[in-house]
Amino acid sequence: MIGYIYCTVTDDGCYYIGQHKKSSWDSSYYGSGKLLRGKTVSDCYQIDSADTLSELNSKEIHWISLCAEKHKRKCLNLSRGGSGYYFFYVNIKTMEATSDIDYVASLIGCSRGTVAKWINRMDGSFKALDSFKGKKLKKYHKTLMYEWVAMSPSDYLRSKALHR
Repeated sequence: MIGYIYCTVTDDGCYYIGQHKKSSWDSSYYGSGKLLRGKTVSDCYQIDSADTLSELNSKEIHWISLCAEKHKRKCLNLSRGGSGYYFFYVNIKTMEATSDIDYVASLIGCSRGTVAKWINRMDGSFKALDSFKGKKLKKYHKTLMYEWVAMSPSDYLRSKALHR
């Protein structure tokens, strides 16, 4: 075993799914998620294990997806899991979603850096708008600001459920 997938439960009934690269269960490890900070942990248990890093990442993505679907806002995971932080890029008008920033850039006709800098992120403000005051916005700037949004996979699943 290269590592395991665990579920941390907080005293207010929230859930956090994570992976820990350790060959055996570590009962003192509850996770490192941002939204876990300041919460009291009531339970933590192993839900899966893996023999390779690829398998560990796949299983974490699977379990986070299940948690987000079942527990909605009670799922504290901000990313889809695996290795690294991921966004879903969602067209507000069509509800088309993708995790591929290059695909969004090709649809709009700009670079991936422009997408990353100008897209309306749910967890913050426009990064580039302050530095662009007084200049004329190009069409792709407006498209990214008003038609696309970047959100965590769990937020996307929540918004998708609301639009059914």
